Amino acid sequence: MIMFMMAFISNISYGAGEKQQIKKVEQQRQVIQQKINSLRKLERRETNKLSRNQQKLEKNQQALRRSQNQYKAKQANIVSLQKDLNSYLAQYNKRQSGSADRIRAIYESRRTTPILDLLISTDNLSQFLDRVYYQNLIIQSDKAKMNELKTEAKKVAKQINKNTIIVLTGDLGS
Repeated sequence: MIMFMMAFISNISYGAGEKQQIKKVEQQRQVIQQKINSLRKLERRETNKLSRNQQKLEKNQQALRRSQNQYKAKQANIVSLQKDLNSYLAQYNKRQSGSADRIRAIYESRRTTPILDLLISTDNLSQFLDRVYYQNLIIQSDKAKMNELKTEAKKVAKQINKNTIIVLTGDLGS
């Protein structure tokens, strides 16, 4: 009977040891399952982060392409504005040169041909009045050209200022 008892006790203790092992394995399985779940959550979170970062990257690449296109358009606009400015400056310089020559010619002719010479060189009063009239027409035309040249100079200066402001601010109106 003692043997039977020992066998019974060893069965009980063996069963208890097996239960402990099963319990221990079950606990390990639960810990491993928790780690797996935790890693899956982390994987989803990181995948979402990666997805968001890819979307941001795509948006930034699109914005970069837009900016590059705008930059090229603005560069082309600057070149166009520079050509216009050079054209204005060439016209202005040409007119200024012509006006300076005309003023010089008028000044020199007035010094050598005063009004008294005009009076003496005419045969009658009608011819004198005609010459004075035409001389006044020429003077009025020269004044109009001078005013036009002043306007053109202001226009060129305004264009230079506009181009300078546009280039400095980068506001080319793309």
